[in-house]
Amino acid sequence: MNPISNSRPAKALVITSAWLMLISSACGPKAPQRSPEQPVDVSSIQPRIADKDIKSEYTHVPEREFECITSAFKNHFKFGDPASPNYLTEYPSRITVKDLEEHLPSNCGGQKRGVMVHYGLKLDAMGRALPELLLAYSFICLTPAGVDANGDLQYSYDPLQYPVFQLDRFGKLQPYPQDLYNWQRLHRYAYLSNVVVERATQAGFSYLASNYDHEATIFSYEGELLHLINENGLNSTHDDKIEFHCTAEPDRRYGNLEYGFTQGIAVVAYDGTIRKLDCLNDGPGFKNRAADLGSPCPPTCNLAVFVERGLRARADCMCP
Repeated sequence: MNPISNSRPAKALVITSAWLMLISSACGPKAPQRSPEQPVDVSSIQPRIADKDIKSEYTHVPEREFECITSAFKNHFKFGDPASPNYLTEYPSRITVKDLEEHLPSNCGGQKRGVMVHYGLKLDAMGRALPELLLAYSFICLTPAGVDANGDLQYSYDPLQYPVFQLDRFGKLQPYPQDLYNWQRLHRYAYLSNVVVERATQAGFSYLASNYDHEATIFSYEGELLHLINENGLNSTHDDKIEFHCTAEPDRRYGNLEYGFTQGIAVVAYDGTIRKLDCLNDGPGFKNRAADLGSPCPPTCNLAVFVERGLRARADCMCP
């Protein structure tokens, strides 16, 4: 359920200069030879629009829809030359509920807290980009900042104030040796330089556009994540986890043709044995459902907005 936030001009916000600085050095990604600073023509990309007639009834993602949006990521986001791209490797990132709770900031003054998921690629020993997704995490405070032109609540945040974490081979969150800016100038740079996207059905692949395509997603802990944890009976005393999966979802559909594919994240409950997803619960709530309506950056960099509706799933992606 793509939140289609790019349809809102009020959220096309200026990103702090530190976020936009990208490097081109001898230790940077080498293949292909392209810098994300090179202009990408987005004039032919149709504006992202919200069709109020095809919004989903619920914000929760059942098993069949989850399978569709994670499969779409493999088909619409690839690595390398747009003319002959290769598949990206992506493994689900599992964070224990205990680890998550321990890393949430405690100095937010009663305000909401958020988990910001950053998109990147792994690098080899020579600093060259590998075709494998790498997610990193910032745990941030979300400060109320009024409402936007659509009446949705906004929350300001500055991830550069916080450390950034990655999962080690044992599944534990470990601080990145440097700050978020340095993580971005290596791993996000590799992502923007090497990942290509098929924006519409059978449209062919093109390079990502810096400041247009999503580079991170923010989830409200007190919003979707806490509901997902509680409604699936997860707790911090067991090996309970939440999984972060990469997704691709369109923002509009005409018949069988879909347009405006962007990368997103779906979060799923995992009790240490099984992924808690099915098609049995047909009502509201996150029991055996995934959460996928985070706030994408861009366009909501610096001001997060958590919408309540997204695009209805295709008929063949709905549970029977």
